[in-house]
Amino acid sequence: MKRISIHLKDMAEIKRFVNLVAMQDFEIDLISGRYLTDAKSIMGVLSMDLNQPIDMLVHSERCEEFLEAIKDYIL
Repeated sequence: MKRISIHLKDMAEIKRFVNLVAMQDFEIDLISGRYLTDAKSIMGVLSMDLNQPIDMLVHSERCEEFLEAIKDYIL
C-alpha cells in the first residue's frame, strides 16, 4: 500500500482523475481529515474538502504507471 498526497483544483481535474482511477484494477481510497471515500466514485471525491491536500491510499505495490499518469496532481 502506498500513501501519497494529492491536490485537485477544479472539476476538470476531478473528472480526469476519477477516469484514470476507474481504469485501475486495484483499490484506491481518498482520505480528508476523518473521511475516507472510494476514489473511483466521483460523488465521493466531490464530497471531500478539496481546499486541502488529500491523502490517496493505493492498495497495490505495482502502480508506477498509474502514478505517472496522475503526476500533475501529486504534491
